[in-house]
Amino acid sequence: VVDKTDMALKAWQKLLMTNPSAHRVHYALVFMTGMLLRQKDYEQCRQLIRTSIEHYKFPLSAFFCYHLGLAAEGLGDMEEAQRQYLHATEIPVDITSGMIELSGYDDYLPCLKLCALAYDRDKIEESEVWNSRAGKAWPEGRAWRINRERFFTPPLPPGREPLVSVIMPAYNVEAYVSEAVTSILNQTWQNFELIIVDNASTDATYDVLQ
Repeated sequence: VVDKTDMALKAWQKLLMTNPSAHRVHYALVFMTGMLLRQKDYEQCRQLIRTSIEHYKFPLSAFFCYHLGLAAEGLGDMEEAQRQYLHATEIPVDITSGMIELSGYDDYLPCLKLCALAYDRDKIEESEVWNSRAGKAWPEGRAWRINRERFFTPPLPPGREPLVSVIMPAYNVEAYVSEAVTSILNQTWQNFELIIVDNASTDATYDVLQ
């Protein structure tokens, strides 16, 4: 794999020299922050965001706050990371800004991060609250449901069977079965087992269930 970070940074500098519109800089910044984070160049990522905000007067969006949180976390500054993630959940979307809005940065993603940070501090109740907020933001999301099952659902006593069995017959419903299963898994009552009977489907129902 060829590392193209340096090439991208040079392209970034070249772009700035052309006196581009704020929109072009913003789009480039979205890609650059991701690239720098993948390269674990956290300090440069943080400086890139802050410099761009100051120079181009970009609004401090949830996207920027979330990525500043990732950079701070990468540098080991958990208090700053928590502050940025929390700020991301508090910033309302400004429909007049003209800047690109990316889904999840104002609710689902920072809530999951705040869940993890609270759990690391042994603040279990606070952690569960943030995980629940993530679930409300994106009910179809997988991470918050895994967290709920793994960390916030009391284990059953030894030898105790689930109190509810949910049986779902399925036949050639590849377009709908995922939504149906997700709906069942998202119920607040968790002491259950889900039994799906595939009646020899000839479409991709079985593959979707797998």
